[in-house]
Amino acid sequence: TEHKAGEIADDLAGFIAGKGYKAISQSDTGLVADDVFNDETKESVLPHKTVALLGGLGWIGKNNLLITPEYGAAQCLGTVLTDAPLETVLHEPPFPKCGRCSACVNICERKVLKGKIWSISVSRDEIVNIYGCSTRLKCLVHCSRTQIYKKRNIK
Repeated sequence: TEHKAGEIADDLAGFIAGKGYKAISQSDTGLVADDVFNDETKESVLPHKTVALLGGLGWIGKNNLLITPEYGAAQCLGTVLTDAPLETVLHEPPFPKCGRCSACVNICERKVLKGKIWSISVSRDEIVNIYGCSTRLKCLVHCSRTQIYKKRNIK
């Protein structure tokens, strides 16, 4: 799914470039610079979820994933950077709506999630020990917002 999201971002960047604007897909094939993702720190220069958060698509949950009202944590993201004249809407990033829910924290076998609520002043390391994460994605599946989406759409 992540590969397909990257392909869609690549196609979109190509479409925009075909219209005469600059466009860069932040997919595995769209970015060629070695300094875009740091394997040691597991950090990206401009993560997809940061773009999505600033675009108002959702919030960062206690699982350090983007949570959207419609899909919960069950989505793959792609990013295209462009100079095309697009309509923009300014707003504050949405505050997390996890409340007292800690399903993701409780289901994590490695206990890497710290139960901390995200805010602009909270670092990733305060939310999750990324180096201990096994990416089993149980935190994604068991997120209460993902469960709502699943019950509503997957039969």
